[in-house]
Amino acid sequence: MPLHDFFSQLESRPELTFPSRLLAAAIGPEAEGSLCQAHVLEPKGPATWYPCARRFRGCRRTVAVDGEQLHLVCGRPSGDCPTEIEPASDLGQHALDEAALLRLLQQLFGVAGQSPRAEGRGEPLRLGREPGGCREVWLWLRPHEPLFAMWLGDLESRTQGDRRALVLVPTSQRIYQHTFQRNGPGQPVEVLCLDRALAIDGLAIVRAPPPAARPARVPWSHGAYVERRGVRLRVPAGVRWPHIFIEYVNGDTVAVRFGVSSSVRLSAADLGLRSEMEGKSSPLWDLLIALCLGNGKCSRAAISAPNVGVLRTRATRLSKHLCAVFGLEEPPLHVHKRTQTVHADFLARPETRRSSTRRDRLP
Repeated sequence: MPLHDFFSQLESRPELTFPSRLLAAAIGPEAEGSLCQAHVLEPKGPATWYPCARRFRGCRRTVAVDGEQLHLVCGRPSGDCPTEIEPASDLGQHALDEAALLRLLQQLFGVAGQSPRAEGRGEPLRLGREPGGCREVWLWLRPHEPLFAMWLGDLESRTQGDRRALVLVPTSQRIYQHTFQRNGPGQPVEVLCLDRALAIDGLAIVRAPPPAARPARVPWSHGAYVERRGVRLRVPAGVRWPHIFIEYVNGDTVAVRFGVSSSVRLSAADLGLRSEMEGKSSPLWDLLIALCLGNGKCSRAAISAPNVGVLRTRATRLSKHLCAVFGLEEPPLHVHKRTQTVHADFLARPETRRSSTRRDRLP
């Protein structure tokens, strides 16, 4: 993967600049030559930073301009490294031309000539639609979780019928691993890493031969949403437990939402947590309410469990039930034996977002 180091540098920095004399060592001479020929990397004046002389990780020397000379000043408050002086003509830098990169990717993926459209500040870019209109091509240069997984789930919900989408990311380093297990080749929404999808032929950047298609390990939902039987709830595909809010409304109702989406109110009966014989909520519902009131934590005493074994049994049963409701495999509840408490992976809250906003606005 000759372009892996370049894309790794790109996605980890809000603005990609690099001292010219160190560029080949950072991304490889082959990648440097091809990217410069494609005008993706262009000279941009004197260097604005330089690596630490003592090779401390996360430490950069700042560059101060003094006429025809550049002073490399230690970036640490203690000033451990001595200041070095270099001629400005010998210490230039190369910077990323993002517009040139977008044009190159549009050409390589068959959407040249279309106007890229941003979806939110610093978020994914729609590069265009492939000939025939069957698949949209998206690019997210600096993805970060969990926002990427949430946006991907929303994109899946919009992909219906014959519509398809291809999402380009620099590398797989900043993406949840299960994303590539679910959104592999041939799926309605495919995630593709650019460091694997692109190659260098001479000094030209070209598409690499596609890898052999492998079936996704996670089953794909054919509908826009995953419908759960017996529950008034629509779960966007790709959602994980840390994206789910369960908020206390009253003793008979909770509100469920995903990220910043609107919430839906559910009763114990809606969630299947009401005892049909007694006509009242079950101990599992009491545990869920206690977790909400405790901000995701619940002690044995809070639900009157006689011992930690009973606490563990209830937590295990509620975990399995919630997995069935939300269609997730990982158990969301964990029992700490030493503290005799239950901890939730979902975001449990003692009040709804609306109630919290109203309270904060009170004088």
